[in-house]
Amino acid sequence: MYFEQLLIGDFTYYHQDDGKWIKYYDSHLDQLKKDFLIDLDTMNHQNQRYFGDWILYNDYSDAGYYLGAKLIQHICEHVEFEKVILFGIDGVKYYYKLFDNDEHVLQSTIST
Repeated sequence: MYFEQLLIGDFTYYHQDDGKWIKYYDSHLDQLKKDFLIDLDTMNHQNQRYFGDWILYNDYSDAGYYLGAKLIQHICEHVEFEKVILFGIDGVKYYYKLFDNDEHVLQSTIST
C-alpha cells in the first residue's frame, strides 16, 4: 500500500475504501493503535480482529490494512524503506510501540 500511495502522490488513498471505513479509522486512529497494542501479545489467527475483509473491528473492515499503511508511512518518515524491510518481528513491534509516542522519542532512537 505504501508504494501505491507514494506512486500516486496521495497518502490518504486506499484502493479498498468503500467510503465508510476511512472516515471512521481517520477519526479513531489513536484508539485503533491502542487496541492493537493491547491485543498484540495475545493475538492469534483465531482471536484477531484486524486482518481480513471479513473481520470487523467496531463494525468496520480493513483495520489491519489501514493501520499497517499508517505505520509504514510513519516509519518511512524517519527510516529508509530499504532498512524497514530488514526489520525482524522484534523491530516491527518496537517501532509500532513508538508509532503512538512523541516524535522526539522516535527521532532519538533512530539516531542512536
